[in-house]
Amino acid sequence: MWSWVATVSSGCRTARPARRRPSKAGALVVSCSTCRSTKIRSRPSSSRRMRWEVQIFSKTVSGATPRGSPVMAGRSRQGGQRGLAQGWHHGPPCRRLHRQAVPAWSLTARALQKSVGSAMCMMKASACLPRRIESICSYFSQEKSEQMNRRLPPLNALRAFESAARNGSLTRAAQELSVTQGAVSRHVSQLEEWIGLKLCARIRRGIEITPEGAALAAVLGTAFDQIETQVHRLRHHRPAGNTLRIKLPPTFAIRWFVPRLARFHALHRQIDVQITTSHQTVDFDREDIDICIHSGPAPLTGLACRRLFGETLLPVCSPGLLQRTGAPADPADLSRHVLLCSLHRPDDWPTWLDAAGVTTVDGNSGLKFENSALAYQAAVDELGIVMAQRAFVEEDLRTGRLVEPLGLRIKTGSGYYLAYPQPQRSSPLVKAFEQWIVQEASAMEEAG
Repeated sequence: MWSWVATVSSGCRTARPARRRPSKAGALVVSCSTCRSTKIRSRPSSSRRMRWEVQIFSKTVSGATPRGSPVMAGRSRQGGQRGLAQGWHHGPPCRRLHRQAVPAWSLTARALQKSVGSAMCMMKASACLPRRIESICSYFSQEKSEQMNRRLPPLNALRAFESAARNGSLTRAAQELSVTQGAVSRHVSQLEEWIGLKLCARIRRGIEITPEGAALAAVLGTAFDQIETQVHRLRHHRPAGNTLRIKLPPTFAIRWFVPRLARFHALHRQIDVQITTSHQTVDFDREDIDICIHSGPAPLTGLACRRLFGETLLPVCSPGLLQRTGAPADPADLSRHVLLCSLHRPDDWPTWLDAAGVTTVDGNSGLKFENSALAYQAAVDELGIVMAQRAFVEEDLRTGRLVEPLGLRIKTGSGYYLAYPQPQRSSPLVKAFEQWIVQEASAMEEAG
């Protein structure tokens, strides 16, 4: 077989193959890449038992053999060291090299893989690598590749089919993916060809999904949702710290939570609170929120919830308004006043008027604001009478900024709830916040 010679140049420690150029038949010219000296060696006899060796070369120090690097004692027919060019008994003149040789058949498969990998790092630049070693390396690489690769169709084809199946139309899928309808059709056809099954049929008004296609579309939809959710979490990942992120309805935050927040901060100065306001229901899987306040007739399902307080409706207005227009004598007398309400709570006035037995007043008339906090401020500024929630106007009633012109209160059955994911129960920040806000809500209920 072909022996291997690696050289170390004087200016670089990187081992690289020595130059080889063909000579006359039956001989091989070996040249040193550093000093350019050449020697001719004979090819090994084909009848001679081929010895397969993985050779690792070490540089000698002051002509001595490095420890752990035994020199092979065997000699070639010409008297030189086995594997070295004829006449180079101790390597080329520029550098003395010795080699460690390990017969391949004495190695286990794992050790052979490791040894071949080490040798490959040194010898991968050479086209003269023995074919047997190259075959073994290819085998290990192929085996590892087969273990790691997944037999999956093209991702774009999967996305196109899932979108088409969900929308029931190639056109709507193309609009969603920002591609042409023809591109979606080609991707779906490519997926059908890859699987070997018909997944959908083109009809006049869209596509009709086959049972096999419906099953695949359901799996793809779930998988893409999970990928989207996890990527969102990673993009919004934050290191563990002392920040508590809370999502609240705007009026709850302005009229109830923020005025009490100083007391929480005094008890837990190590906790930083970040407040987000929205009327939308929180999605803990997609939003970077730790805890939320929810209003409604029932707590959110699938979450840890605590009821804070119920909802009580009452009409209030500014004392100055009553001095200008006079107080309404009864609920029916509200028809001569401007009614104020929130766009997010359009049923408050009709609910109260029904409970009061009034049918002559249009509860949907008057001025409407984006949220109740704006409507309360409009009442303070004497624009009209607002239907308020008791928890949010208690301080104004106590100080006299607002008054009750009729004194009729009704309970709606709805309330405000603290909600957070079940795994957050063990969070010290959530525990501290829950304990504090429940105490605040209980104190308000007892006082009212």
